[in-house]
Amino acid sequence: VEFSGAKNPLVYIQNNELFKIKGDAHSIGGRKRNGSFSFKKHEVRIDQPTVLYFLSDGYKDQFGGKDNTKFLNKKLNKILMDIHGLPMHEQKSILEITINEWKGTREQTDDILVIGMKLEWWEIYPMLFTPQTCCRIYPCCLDRLEANRQPSYY
Repeated sequence: VEFSGAKNPLVYIQNNELFKIKGDAHSIGGRKRNGSFSFKKHEVRIDQPTVLYFLSDGYKDQFGGKDNTKFLNKKLNKILMDIHGLPMHEQKSILEITINEWKGTREQTDDILVIGMKLEWWEIYPMLFTPQTCCRIYPCCLDRLEANRQPSYY
């Protein structure tokens, strides 16, 4: 799998070990001060079962808890390690419940996006999650995944 990121990381878990590839410091849009910029391409070897997580900064930056602090990467990484072996629909539920309990009655700080994929024996099982507006993989997408063994993106 090849990955290039704009500010946000790719988190992946292989053999019960969490790895993080940082995105470049530049955003996708906007003006570049020193001319053009190329994003660095990273490669992740998928030769064993792997779970990939593409994340916005919204989950870790959400304020909450008893001291109204940010959720932060350490807690998010622990949750991902704890849930990565579960089916994607269960992971989605746990992430949703966790952030809602953390947030409590506070407003959501930022957009929150977590996209998880299990890559196992070359079959891809995607999961999309946003706590406010749940995006779902529609049955037609799953049919295409099974029929073609190729992901469909909408």
